[in-house]
Amino acid sequence: MPRSRARVFPTRDAGIVSGVPDNDAASKSGESPPTRAERRAARDNARVREMLAVLPRAATVPRPVTVAVAVAGAGLLALVFWGHTYWISVAAIGLLGVVLVPGWHDLLGSPTPRSGAVVLFLALAALIGAVLVGAPHPSLVHLPTALAFSVIVAFLHQLVRRDGRVRVVDSIAVSAAGIVVLASGVTMVVTASDSAGPVRLVGAAAMVAMAVSAPVDLLVSRERIERWLLPVAMLVAAVVAGATMMLGGADQPWAGVLASMMAVMVAHLGRRMFGVLPHAGTLRGQLVAGAASVLAPGMVIHVLAQVLA
Repeated sequence: MPRSRARVFPTRDAGIVSGVPDNDAASKSGESPPTRAERRAARDNARVREMLAVLPRAATVPRPVTVAVAVAGAGLLALVFWGHTYWISVAAIGLLGVVLVPGWHDLLGSPTPRSGAVVLFLALAALIGAVLVGAPHPSLVHLPTALAFSVIVAFLHQLVRRDGRVRVVDSIAVSAAGIVVLASGVTMVVTASDSAGPVRLVGAAAMVAMAVSAPVDLLVSRERIERWLLPVAMLVAAVVAGATMMLGGADQPWAGVLASMMAVMVAHLGRRMFGVLPHAGTLRGQLVAGAASVLAPGMVIHVLAQVLA
């Protein structure tokens, strides 16, 4: 049987029962009784402690497939950044998108998983097409147009539904979230094709840091370590990114360190967030979570690489 993660809080201490001060106990001890505001604050604190007392069991289950996909995807993109290979970057982002799209609506509990996947496939094609316009020197000039097209398709999808349009807001929200993740990943094609070497080096450092820090997630089942996983992952990212930047001969290694720490934070929090969803334990759910954790930090990496490098 798995160990319970419940944290037990005292229910009676110095005249406090269930977190609320006891007037009788206070009067017997010679102290003045608590005011109404103090009693209300004590009740609110007790409710907060009760909500934080038990973590969902799904939040403490390791997801090895998710970690494997994150390591493989980030490792592949690190090679792409390092080698300045435009077409391989397009293929790598497209591959991660193909892994994400079929199960995205399933993982997030959308009422339209099949037709929603069609919407995201069209969005993926439009977003990649937007950066292919300027090949072999792509830019983000046409990305807003592709985003607008994708959002319009997501709304038109609701008009052709024949299931009574149940939970229409949920369906649109899930599609919009998927479009944002895909768009963030597509920006890395532009970063990998940048003519400036320091920009690509920052991207490579961030991807290496993401690949090396992802296995930290496997320690999530250990209660004493679980709450420190994010700081540990970011510390690992800082060390690995600094070493990568120095190996690449960067004059300002701190740019890669900062970008890597921010990227690892986004990736790690994304995997933790997806890990508590009902379908997170399935093979498809883990594949989607792993691909999303690699694509989501793309915009962070792109912006910080352009600004800091």
